[in-house]
Amino acid sequence: MNKALITLAATSLLFLFSTTHTHAQQKQALRLGVYDSRAVYVAWFNSPLAESPIPALQKRMKDAKERNDSKAVAACEREGLLRQAMSHERGFGTGSIRAIMTRLATQLEQIVTTEKLDLVVSKWELNYAGADVVTVDITEKIIAAIGVPEKMKNIAREMENHPPVEDAFLMED
Repeated sequence: MNKALITLAATSLLFLFSTTHTHAQQKQALRLGVYDSRAVYVAWFNSPLAESPIPALQKRMKDAKERNDSKAVAACEREGLLRQAMSHERGFGTGSIRAIMTRLATQLEQIVTTEKLDLVVSKWELNYAGADVVTVDITEKIIAAIGVPEKMKNIAREMENHPPVEDAFLMED
């Protein structure tokens, strides 16, 4: 009887081990959503969702000039230059659009669910993906969620055919 119990216990342990081992081998690939941040930024910038800080900056500049406040004028001019540099880096380079993606959280959640994604990152921030990672380009889905006209979607699509501009923040208008 003891032999039968030992045999049963050993068989059960082998079955459990082989099932666990097989499960580990059948690990599903990680699904990583990637997007071209430049295309998303350009679509966002040209959408009704974008809230430009420029009118408020122009008003502060006008008020500062009326008060002859050279320090405030200089601060407004500096801010304008920095905002333009950041815009160039986002629209032509590889600058972060985290704030925009945060605003699109609800739409992004829907895309993630539909595409069964585990993570989402800018394709410019993806330095390595192992063989067990499947990348899914969701650029067009994000742009569609922004709700821009077809002409703007085409412009954004065309951007993906060109590499990012290195040091785009140095571009002059």
